Amino acid sequence: MTGYGPARKRAGSVIIEFAFVSVLLAILAVTVMDASAAWRMRNVLITAAREGARIASALPNLQPDDATVLQSVDAILAGGGIDPGTTTRSVRFTSPLQPGDPVTVEVSRVFQPVVVGLVPAFADLIRLQSASTMRYGGG
Repeated sequence: MTGYGPARKRAGSVIIEFAFVSVLLAILAVTVMDASAAWRMRNVLITAAREGARIASALPNLQPDDATVLQSVDAILAGGGIDPGTTTRSVRFTSPLQPGDPVTVEVSRVFQPVVVGLVPAFADLIRLQSASTMRYGGG
């Protein structure tokens, strides 16, 4: 009568419990990885917005969506592993721009986590964005 009885029933329930727990642990691990990827992307966006605002505040004859500012933002994004083509970037200020006026650079991107990405309806719900404002120095 080996192979049957209480020990065999217990082994079957352990396998089922392991299956449930391993799925929950896998979801938890992917969620932690998604959160760290979002945190890293957020930091890259913050750095890009700050660098863009720093450069915009020092440029003479600054124009809306100035190519020099956007190129510097794109360089930071690319260096951080983010495709600049997937981001929204803008330079905002009041016109006419005078020394001491605020210049704002905004950078945003949709973050698509793996866990939420499994459900296509929720894929575009998380937008990470950063804005940095500095006083215009007039070049």
